[in-house]
Amino acid sequence: KQVAPSVDGSFWTVTPTSVTQQFAGQTQVFQMENVRSIAPISGGAWVASAKGLFRLASDKSIQPINDSPTTHVAAHANAVWRVLEDGLLCGPTLKNARCYDLYQSDPNFETHSLLADEQGVWVGTSRGVYRVLGQGYSIESND
Repeated sequence: KQVAPSVDGSFWTVTPTSVTQQFAGQTQVFQMENVRSIAPISGGAWVASAKGLFRLASDKSIQPINDSPTTHVAAHANAVWRVLEDGLLCGPTLKNARCYDLYQSDPNFETHSLLADEQGVWVGTSRGVYRVLGQGYSIESND
């Protein structure tokens, strides 16, 4: 299970089969399949799943964005970052996203976490922590 607070005061809970939003004493459950992670944003959330990337909108609809299996998602301001099942880290936008090969053909490589902030994104992996920074988005590692 994953839990995540949102800037609007709502609280999100994720299980493999659902996403639940609690706000002002009300609960909204979104039934989904193979949910892996969530990134709350103002007015909704990004959801990563084995079936792709989705946006939960303020009108309570589930909007499919793409069907690339996604393991992790993180958002900050207008940026959305995602790790695809094949090891590509893509962002900071959906259209014209730049992608980086994190796995580099290592079958034992795993992504454990993803966190976006005002400067870029942090990626927790089986090889250490990677940082993607700045306009050029160069990858830095602590290995």
